[in-house]
Amino acid sequence: MKRTADKVSRTAKKIDRSAQDHRKKTLKAKFYQGQISASEFESEFSGQNAGIKVILEDVNGVGESTSQAIAQEYENLADLEGTDRERLESVRGVGPSTADAVLDLIR
Repeated sequence: MKRTADKVSRTAKKIDRSAQDHRKKTLKAKFYQGQISASEFESEFSGQNAGIKVILEDVNGVGESTSQAIAQEYENLADLEGTDRERLESVRGVGPSTADAVLDLIR
């Protein structure tokens, strides 16, 4: 009986994660296509600068520590959208190619 309950619980968690991933992908697509603003996108996620971190998941070469450093540097996603390359490169872990990839993605 306990095994069945554990299995049901694990399955429910997988389904929940899958639904969250789908929601996140849908919101990203809407943001990238200009269907929702940066502030609308960010309002869908909890946590300080969570919207920035969600967007940075799509940038090759940006791991957890670089994502965190960028999120600490910028007040919000709109601030990151309006940044210049020099400021972005001043963030720990961000070099020229990473800065280009981030800017290409969000603009």
